[in-house]
Amino acid sequence: MKNLVMVLLIGYALSAGAADAATYYVAKNGSNGNSCAQAQSLATAKLTVAAGIGCLGGGGDTLLLRNGDYNEGITSSPSGTSWSNKVRIAAYPGDASVWLRPQTSTNGGGHVIFLDGNFHYLEFDGVNLDGSLSGTGGLWTSTNNGNDPHHIRFQNAEVIAGATGAGAAIDLGAHTKIGATGSNEVRNVVIHGGGLPGLCGYQCASYGVYIKGPNNLVENTDIYDTSGAGIQIYNADGDAADNNILRNNRIHDITRTGSLDEVWGIINVGSNNQIYNNLIYGIKIGNPANSGLAGIASSGNSNKIWNNTIYNKNNTGIVVQGSSTDVRNNIVYLVTGSPYVNNGSGTVQTNNLFGVDPLFVNGSANNFQLQAGSPAVNAGTNLSTVTTDFAGVSRPQGAAADIGAFEYSAQDTSPPTVTLPPAVPSGLRVVAN
Repeated sequence: MKNLVMVLLIGYALSAGAADAATYYVAKNGSNGNSCAQAQSLATAKLTVAAGIGCLGGGGDTLLLRNGDYNEGITSSPSGTSWSNKVRIAAYPGDASVWLRPQTSTNGGGHVIFLDGNFHYLEFDGVNLDGSLSGTGGLWTSTNNGNDPHHIRFQNAEVIAGATGAGAAIDLGAHTKIGATGSNEVRNVVIHGGGLPGLCGYQCASYGVYIKGPNNLVENTDIYDTSGAGIQIYNADGDAADNNILRNNRIHDITRTGSLDEVWGIINVGSNNQIYNNLIYGIKIGNPANSGLAGIASSGNSNKIWNNTIYNKNNTGIVVQGSSTDVRNNIVYLVTGSPYVNNGSGTVQTNNLFGVDPLFVNGSANNFQLQAGSPAVNAGTNLSTVTTDFAGVSRPQGAAADIGAFEYSAQDTSPPTVTLPPAVPSGLRVVAN
């Protein structure tokens, strides 16, 4: 009988928690005079995002935003307790034009979403961020003052960074405390813009994604027209920017000139990080004298650089420092400097295609899939971590995995789908250098 009572109590608690979860709405025709109870109906939605967030009670609650430009940022929200009991702030289903567009910087972090606190299990889905009017970045999970925001997920959106330097469109754990949890996710996001003119070094550069913490995931992003690296992992000041995963990202056409010495595709200063299935191409600026400005530059220990494709890049292809880096199954072609430089110790370099025509379907049109007869086909090593390619095709298709970001498939040599960023509405401008 005692066990039966316990089971009933647990079941009641779970059902009560599920019943307590609520969905609230924000719309441009809403009113902040509506109560939170009324805001659970789309017909009586709140008017502002801040008012909608004020209705959220915690894990399981959802805030849905209708299409429109909201002249505000986000600096606070209740937290969830797990990914299955998260707080979710998302675009209303089918609405693709939900924009947070503050006209002035409304928070000390200089980002549209500035999470400077112990926030966790918080998901942003389909909420676009534009810092071009306020001169800010997009998202910052800040660990200033000993805070530890973690398990923040940002996905299915576009981020336009404004005219600001020494930062990034998305900062994950910048100025992180020692022992920070990290475990944040950036998925399926288009990122561009940022930086200052003047060639004033780091203070003018703005990266696409900047990681200064552990256990983060960045995947399926399209990063272009930044003024610094596409993605940087930076381990300094006792921080542990380790155990991060960068995969299936497209980094290309970096054209801004905030600093000619800050232009990489991916730069990794950390350990035990995995970098695979990334496309890096069309990066035609940078200091020709700086051979470290690689498509991928990596230092630290026990990093994995697998199945990446680097093409049409000013300066070097892959540069390795640190110890025990594993470099395999990569294509580097048409770079102005050396395809590969090893300044590390204990490096494993095998099954790469450096400086040899890989026979892309159409490299000049940025289609890096492989033709039949490519020297990359069946020439790689099978890796238990890399089981699909950039387009989601299973590896291997033949006797062995192929080299590069794509696995050859005779059934499909058409260009993979590219998600183009939405047009900027009339009357708004993207800040350019």
